[in-house]
Amino acid sequence: MSFLKLTRVWVPGVALLVGCTSKQSTPSAKPSESDFIAAFRQAHEQRDLEAMSKLVCWDRVTPEMRKLSEGSLKTAFDDKIADIKLTTKHPKGRPDVYVRNGVTYRFNLLVIAELIVDNAPRPNETFSTYDYPLGVKEGHYCIAQAAPVEGLEAQEPLPPPSLADQATQPLQPGKTSGGAQPVVVPAKTFLIIRLGGDVGLKTIKSGGNFSATVAEPVAVDGVTVIPAGSSAQGIVAKEGDYGPDVTLTSLTVNGKSYKISTGYVTFNQEVVFPARSEMKFEFVLPLKLND
Repeated sequence: MSFLKLTRVWVPGVALLVGCTSKQSTPSAKPSESDFIAAFRQAHEQRDLEAMSKLVCWDRVTPEMRKLSEGSLKTAFDDKIADIKLTTKHPKGRPDVYVRNGVTYRFNLLVIAELIVDNAPRPNETFSTYDYPLGVKEGHYCIAQAAPVEGLEAQEPLPPPSLADQATQPLQPGKTSGGAQPVVVPAKTFLIIRLGGDVGLKTIKSGGNFSATVAEPVAVDGVTVIPAGSSAQGIVAKEGDYGPDVTLTSLTVNGKSYKISTGYVTFNQEVVFPARSEMKFEFVLPLKLND
């Protein structure tokens, strides 16, 4: 598994504006957003893997994982960029730590920004968006990668539950301001959960089921309908050469259990997500919270 999400192209004979592997004698106080975006777009448009690789921080990345990531970079050249921007708003529910073959992996740079790339849809496919976690190295933005951590850092616990875990006053389903109308959580609503135990390929051998809690409340029309701390159940499955996949199957809100349908997260079969890791899922179908 890699935290790198795919990327793009470049133009022969034109020097890159930014590089994460070359030294800079006078690093600027603030990295240039426009330079990084221009370099990324240029590397993508000219399908130059070497140029794109220079925008990635490869510190401590294993040869195996680098090969996988560069394969993803190359595959992404088939996408056409519709829009590209840099933001400091980080995606919620992105796993920031995992264990593989007994080794703990984390980002190799402190993530301070995100590169958001919107791709034009391929034939018979939907519009896609990718985010790339960015840190700073030698005065330049670089795409952070997952790399092994050593010593005490590998033993550090995950951050404590966020303030979102504090109870918020939920709306009782069926008690909307209009009276007795049930609450409907629309499809495509995101749900951030916190794992109750380790999740990986071994989970399948014990039946595939796992438990979690809602890490951040879900609101509809500004009113909390799924409070933080609500319990959730999920399953890990593997079919053929694909997966394993993680998906959620049920949710308990105010003491009542509901079957749910969500998208899935696919991961390398050697990866284990530790207990209390956060994951983001999207409702595939609307969820009706009845009386």
